Amino acid sequence: MAMKMGRRAFLKTSAAMAVAVSMTGLLGGCSDGDTLAPNEVRVGQYLISIHDLTIGYGGDESIGLKSSLKAKVTLKFEGSANEFQTTGYAGMFKASVDGEQLETVAPVGWLVASNFMGGVPFGKTTVDLEMRFKTEEALKAYESGTPAELTIKISGNTATMYLVKQNGKYVALRELA
Repeated sequence: MAMKMGRRAFLKTSAAMAVAVSMTGLLGGCSDGDTLAPNEVRVGQYLISIHDLTIGYGGDESIGLKSSLKAKVTLKFEGSANEFQTTGYAGMFKASVDGEQLETVAPVGWLVASNFMGGVPFGKTTVDLEMRFKTEEALKAYESGTPAELTIKISGNTATMYLVKQNGKYVALRELA
């Protein structure tokens, strides 16, 4: 049984199908394709990931033994290709354990970021983070599982991460369970 379709009906149906097909591309945008890993956080135009956490024991008895929380921090700039940003590392990372501030030792200097030339020269950088425990109590609390609350501030944007001992190793988490 054949069905006749006029030119006007054909055009209306074709237009509706074209709209429906083009809309399926938008449905992918509804999914959470921008999901972050547990050790990642967004700070303004930066995607920050923290990994390789350890406790460093150092110093000597003349200056006092110093223990530090150490980690690798990867900063990925996600601004536009024609943007160029520089900001100092001073004050970028602040942490505390049980309300007691840690002393940020590294990184120092300047973060230079741009996606110029596909981000190859300045789109992504990894720095060493080192934060000293000021007291033995803060170190012991951290070693026994009390999280260090890390605040990251870049260009007026702020995010918080938690550095904690979990299953015998130190990890960075966006949220505590």
